[in-house]
Amino acid sequence: MRRGKRKKYLAGLAVTVLLLALLPTTTLAASADYGDFLVAGDDLSGVSFENDTLTIGTSGTYTVAMAQEGNTTGQHITVASGVTATLVLDGVSVSSGTTALEISGADVTLILSPESDNSSQRYERYGADV
Repeated sequence: MRRGKRKKYLAGLAVTVLLLALLPTTTLAASADYGDFLVAGDDLSGVSFENDTLTIGTSGTYTVAMAQEGNTTGQHITVASGVTATLVLDGVSVSSGTTALEISGADVTLILSPESDNSSQRYERYGADV
């Protein structure tokens, strides 16, 4: 009889462990301001800002928002060549005389939140140059 109880206990424990593995987990993402942008991601070591350009220089998942919610910037975003990234634009508002987002030689999954507004003032270029 004890043997049957032990098997039931172990089976119940195994089911509990498997169910816990299905629960969503969150990771603590780092975030920092870069110019007018707020960038969040697992590793920001390859993110830089120079000459009004936010550059994503390493592979990973990044969420870009405005550092001051509701503001519009003339700065722009570039994803470096050779990078594989998921880029989430969350409430980003760019009005630039150049390309708002430039992706050249990178593998990028781009996700636009409903709050994002990306535009360019030059007629020969659009908000994104891919």
